[in-house]
Amino acid sequence: MKLSEIQTTFVRLRMFEPTATKGTKIRYRTVQPVIDNIYIIREGAKKGNDRADLYCYFHDVSAGLWIRSVFNLSLLSVEDVSHNIDLVASSGSYLNYLDSLAVQDQYIPQHQIELAKRISPEDGERLAVFRKEHLERREEIRKARHNARMAERQAEVVEANQVAQDIINTAIDTIRTGGSVVNASISIAFMDGNYPTYRDYALFNHLANLYNIPIPLKTKGWVRRCLRTVEFRDGKPTAYHIAGKSDSTVFWKYMKLLTTAIVEREDNTDAAS
Repeated sequence: MKLSEIQTTFVRLRMFEPTATKGTKIRYRTVQPVIDNIYIIREGAKKGNDRADLYCYFHDVSAGLWIRSVFNLSLLSVEDVSHNIDLVASSGSYLNYLDSLAVQDQYIPQHQIELAKRISPEDGERLAVFRKEHLERREEIRKARHNARMAERQAEVVEANQVAQDIINTAIDTIRTGGSVVNASISIAFMDGNYPTYRDYALFNHLANLYNIPIPLKTKGWVRRCLRTVEFRDGKPTAYHIAGKSDSTVFWKYMKLLTTAIVEREDNTDAAS
């Protein structure tokens, strides 16, 4: 017989069910017997879907519990259900089933613990202690994995910023001593919550930010798009090279200000050390 064909008499029984917050609620449910101590609620049929909830009921303690939802009722037979449900026919065997989960250090839902307390307060409390310790172990593992992931991500940030800092340091040394500096794109990384975030800057725009040179936004856009290299000699800019024909009328003024700020601050740092 298929589950969709069950015509047994409805009965109202007390059931322990899980809540959305992983707690327990006790409800009286109108269910139909399926086989042995297995019952079914086919509320989904009223809504046009092929879904039902299965329950296990123990008559010796006048209580049962929600097991799981099933689908495709027109394809599942009564035998399929009885063969695929781990919960067993008696309350004593049910406690043995929970003990087997504890031995394997597997998660036991709260509503199953609450039913165990009704069957045997002593065994229920013992299983409740196991559940608490099991959840604590899971939380410790979760935290350790989270901390490991965060350490890896922080290391990515440090590595990315070190690459950017090496480019910046090389550029500053070249500006002071002379040579050509490429307006490279550099990525500055930082942690945004639990994940690294990267912001890309044109090198000279980032140097301007570091040394508080107020380059206009429009000029920064030109620096990012068009500026390729800047030549330096004796701590002063001597020439720059661009891509395309679009030149800037104010860039050179800010380049001189930036060069002066870099040379003065770095010279003062060297003198102080």
